[in-house]
Amino acid sequence: MAEFVIDPPSFIDPPSYPPPRRGEGTLQHGSLRAFMAFILLALTASTTLAGAAREEVVRDFDKAAALPAGRSLRVAHQHGDVVVRTHALPEVRVHAKIRASAETRAQAEDLVGRIQIEVLEDATSVSVRTVYPELGMGRRNVSFSVDYDIAMPETAPLSVRNGFGNVAVAGLKSTADVVNAHGRLTVSDVKGDTRLENKFGAVEVSGIGGALSITNANGVVGVTGVGGVLTVSNRFGDITVRQARKPGTIVNGNGKVDVSEAAGPLSITDSFGAVVVNTLAGDLTVNHRNGTVEARAITGGAELNGSFGDITFSDVGGRVIVVGNNGRVSGTVAKGPTRVRNSFGDVVLREIHGDLDVQNANGAVRVEDVRGPVVIKTRFGEVVATTIRGGATIENANAAVVLREVTGAADVRTSHGRVEVRHVTQGVKVVGGNGDVSVADADGAVFVKTSFGLAQAERVGALTVDSANGAVRASAVKGAAEIRTSFAPVVLTNVEGSVDVRNQNGSIEVSGLTAKGPEGCHRVTLTTSFAPIRLTLPGGAGFNVSARTSFGKVQSGLPFTTTGALSADSLTGTIGGGGCEVTVSNTSGDITLSGTPAR
Repeated sequence: MAEFVIDPPSFIDPPSYPPPRRGEGTLQHGSLRAFMAFILLALTASTTLAGAAREEVVRDFDKAAALPAGRSLRVAHQHGDVVVRTHALPEVRVHAKIRASAETRAQAEDLVGRIQIEVLEDATSVSVRTVYPELGMGRRNVSFSVDYDIAMPETAPLSVRNGFGNVAVAGLKSTADVVNAHGRLTVSDVKGDTRLENKFGAVEVSGIGGALSITNANGVVGVTGVGGVLTVSNRFGDITVRQARKPGTIVNGNGKVDVSEAAGPLSITDSFGAVVVNTLAGDLTVNHRNGTVEARAITGGAELNGSFGDITFSDVGGRVIVVGNNGRVSGTVAKGPTRVRNSFGDVVLREIHGDLDVQNANGAVRVEDVRGPVVIKTRFGEVVATTIRGGATIENANAAVVLREVTGAADVRTSHGRVEVRHVTQGVKVVGGNGDVSVADADGAVFVKTSFGLAQAERVGALTVDSANGAVRASAVKGAAEIRTSFAPVVLTNVEGSVDVRNQNGSIEVSGLTAKGPEGCHRVTLTTSFAPIRLTLPGGAGFNVSARTSFGKVQSGLPFTTTGALSADSLTGTIGGGGCEVTVSNTSGDITLSGTPAR
């Protein structure tokens, strides 16, 4: 029962105080104590008055009216509860309890007798309306309410308007249109379309066979079991939806949205509250601000937009699009192409069954098990990508890149961060700067351009390095090696192709060469300055050698047949009867030639 109360009058007037002296913004200590004493006295008087003995009078109202098929029931009420039940009879039965309370029983009886209930019949409907008397200013300290219990035909449409009380409707096989305020609204087992409005109270709905529309404010919304299209709008309250079997639209503000066991397409818009969707048969679209987003077990595609909160998805059956801001993005199992845009938060993805496109800023990107090509772009965050069953294109700045197990080609661009690439079935291209680069186990050709960092390659195809102010180390190269660098050493071992090294102010050391291949001789060209060159040639092979330096010495531990002038800084001739061309040039540094035993 909800009661409408007219407040009692105030019998205590506050004392007057002199205004504060100029320059003072608060009461003096004595005035403040007097003011607090007045407040305490007023509260005590109000409590005493409210607790004084009151007289209550209750009157019952009962009336029946015919409601044949094709007509509707309309209820207009306020200041009390409304309960609507159904039966199989073609009539409306209205039962009401009318309550009034006052300081005296005579006042209560007078008031309860003046409250009227109208039950009006016309060609289209039966209308039930509560009529309250006009109360003048002299009638105060009274309260009144009317609670309805109405039985109506189950097949008749229903319209209810109420305020300052609860409304409950159950068992209707037709449509329902209910508007309430300042009370709970409960509707269950309605077979037809249902439209509900409420404010400053919860809305609880279950077992709706048709479409359902809910508009609420300042109260929670709970929905279980909807057979038609669902539309929910709310603010300052959570929304919970279970077992919605048709498409839906949910709009909320300052509250959580929780949906499970529903059908799509489903659109959710929310702010300042979490969004959780679990088990959706269809597509999902979420637009959210200032809260987390979670989507799990979505059979269709998912478009998730959020800001200032984490976004998480798992087991999505179609395409995934994520746009985030100031939050982490994480996902597991997307069975379609996936695109992610984010900033100021990490992106972590695993088991993507399609193409992957990620653009991030000020956050790391970590992906694993992608069954399609990968494109990743970020800055100020590390990139780690493993088990990519397609080509990989990665662009980063101010952070490291780690790429492993790529079925396809790899293209990496970064700056101010190290690069590590492992196990690539095709070619590798790395363009970096101010960081080390390491490439290993690449079946195709490798190209590296960097500066101010070590370039290292192992077990790769043909190798090209364009560096500056950084060392180069390579081994087990299954093709030609072409190296450019400066101010750092170059060390090459086990190269199965031609070798061309051009360095400045850095040493060169080459060994483990193969003199010839199926295509013929492997030419060797080594050039540097202000640092030594050490070349180890394979035994049992023939070479035409030209070695020259200035301000240094040329030394050879190999059987050598000279073909020109012999001097300490120049050596020209053949080894093993001549063959493949070897050219070594230095400035202000020694040259040392040696060989391995013949096989």
